[in-house]
Amino acid sequence: MKRKNLFITLLTICTTTFSIYSMEEYHKNSQKEISPHLDYEKISPLQFSIYNIKHYFSNLHSTFPSIEGEKTPMKIKSKTSIFNQSLTHYIKEMYNHKYYANFLSQDGSHIVNFLELGNEFNLEIESLYTCIRLFYNKIKSCELIDDTVLLQILQPMPTLLEKFFNCPECEVPTLNTLANQTENILLYQFTQNMPQFQEEPNIFLSQLSEQVAKIAKKELDSAQKTLEQKEMLERLRQIIIRFLEISLSKVIWNQAHYEGIWESVLTMSNGLKLLGINSILDHMDDLDDLLWSLTHRFCFFLNLAGSYLPVSFYEEIEYDIASKVVFFLEMSEQDDEIKTKKETLIESLLKAKAKAIAFEKKGIFTDQII
Repeated sequence: MKRKNLFITLLTICTTTFSIYSMEEYHKNSQKEISPHLDYEKISPLQFSIYNIKHYFSNLHSTFPSIEGEKTPMKIKSKTSIFNQSLTHYIKEMYNHKYYANFLSQDGSHIVNFLELGNEFNLEIESLYTCIRLFYNKIKSCELIDDTVLLQILQPMPTLLEKFFNCPECEVPTLNTLANQTENILLYQFTQNMPQFQEEPNIFLSQLSEQVAKIAKKELDSAQKTLEQKEMLERLRQIIIRFLEISLSKVIWNQAHYEGIWESVLTMSNGLKLLGINSILDHMDDLDDLLWSLTHRFCFFLNLAGSYLPVSFYEEIEYDIASKVVFFLEMSEQDDEIKTKKETLIESLLKAKAKAIAFEKKGIFTDQII
């Protein structure tokens, strides 16, 4: 017994020492290239989750002050160029992997990583747009997307993207700004330099015109830059909407774990609502379209798996609908005279519930085998 206890103690000490050493080595090498240590061709879809894509962008730390107010020596390459180089490295070694789409259909951690990068490194809108567009095109190759992936993405998305869409710099200046500045210059110059105007009116007016022209050019350049920024912001908004649309059209729930399916649907709808509250969705039509996509996909799932789900599952949903606690089913439709989301869901719910009752009471199976 003593030998056994001694062996266990030695094993614990060795394991602890090895763990500490491994963690030290991990932190020491965390900023280095990880690609030489990985055989990407042998990675399975689920193994991708152990690789944090932030490793590819570790060089971005060099473009920021290591101490507040102190600049690092790296001034040759801009943050954007370093990001683009890192992104190219990520695309070649991970994004192009034959199993990567399968991984994205089961795990949204890499998408969340990119959203976090946007905040952590204060990326430009163009860089964030490029990343989301890459995932949008990759997700097209997925046949199905697990509902946990959308939940994983929607939960932090409103907070991580809010600062990009609540941007004072993107507000287009009005002509009133230019008019007020011109008026102030004219008032000041004529008040302070009236003798010069009376003695040399041509020279005075020529100098005054140059000042007004410089102000006008500065304001017009600023307006042009702001318009370009606003256009890029709208492109980002549209790619987010398209990404969510295609993801919702492929989402599927696991009928074996039916207890959390309805809660998953409600959480997704709340996540979409938060995108509107945080100005990421700026039009009710966009929110309505996404909620319709969620409704139709859930109805499709009910039609597909009706017999697999217990009657109690349907009764829970019916109770919530009757209690009017499902916000997206209580919202007014954007289009007049159409069948509402609530009516559409209730119709599919009744058909699927009939299948479940037929299976539970009579053993009649009416669905295709999943």
